[in-house]
Amino acid sequence: MIQSLSHDDPAAMEREARSVVEATAHGSELPHCHVPVKDYRARLTRGTQVHELPEIFFQFSGTNEFHCGQQRFTLKPGEICIMPAGVPHSEIGDGDNFSAMVIVHDPNRFLILAMKCEPGRAPWAVPTTTCEISNGQQLTDLLSEAAASKLRNSPAAPHLLRGYLGMVLESIDRPIPASDRHYSPLVAQCMDLLFAEASSTDLTLNQVAQRLNCNADSLSARFSREVGKTAIEYLTERRIAKASRLLLNGYLQVAEVAWACGYRDPNYFSRLFKKQMGSTPIDFKKQHRNR
Repeated sequence: MIQSLSHDDPAAMEREARSVVEATAHGSELPHCHVPVKDYRARLTRGTQVHELPEIFFQFSGTNEFHCGQQRFTLKPGEICIMPAGVPHSEIGDGDNFSAMVIVHDPNRFLILAMKCEPGRAPWAVPTTTCEISNGQQLTDLLSEAAASKLRNSPAAPHLLRGYLGMVLESIDRPIPASDRHYSPLVAQCMDLLFAEASSTDLTLNQVAQRLNCNADSLSARFSREVGKTAIEYLTERRIAKASRLLLNGYLQVAEVAWACGYRDPNYFSRLFKKQMGSTPIDFKKQHRNR
């Protein structure tokens, strides 16, 4: 596995991300793999994330300490981690030259994100590769089964993980036309970053612009012109849509949903949710529970 991504060269990062997937899929031995156990008793706190679909992390340099409820482990260079759907987690990076990547999923696409961070802080991401896919459910099911098999110490786990990585590699090499092709590369990358970092309570447009190496005012104006809404409005829609799905799962409290969707203040989240959805989060849960 490589020691670091070329974070200042987007084209090189994309090539390197592909080479990592290929080397892991076809290597003689898979890297050591961490998989935390899903614990429904674990409660979310501020700064904790929870995702509806599984993710897979690759650590190149530095370390990433994961807190998953009562479970803690450190992802070291050369190791990988499958984060199952629904597992609350937070991350703290360390090391002077932290470098990692993560593959995150949407129902119809996946993103490969390069990760950097300052020592003692949560990592932050920059999109390197976005792939529209027609087999999203199959892909995430395969990664979920690889994680479950690893927890069972099943001999099938390596084969399932290699199968998943092989499908990712095939999607990179044979992409289908992107549905957002009418957006400029900068705006499309901004949308990807807002999707990837929707649960971050510290995300600002200035930070997004800095990661994309552009001016915040120019990015804001261009985004509004091309998308027909501001970047903040787009981010809010993504967050409220995610909140709606998490509320329907039933086991998260309203405050936990707020934190998982990037809002520090649950009361502000509730007001914003009612403005967007026409009912408070509690009423929304009740209405759909009775259907």
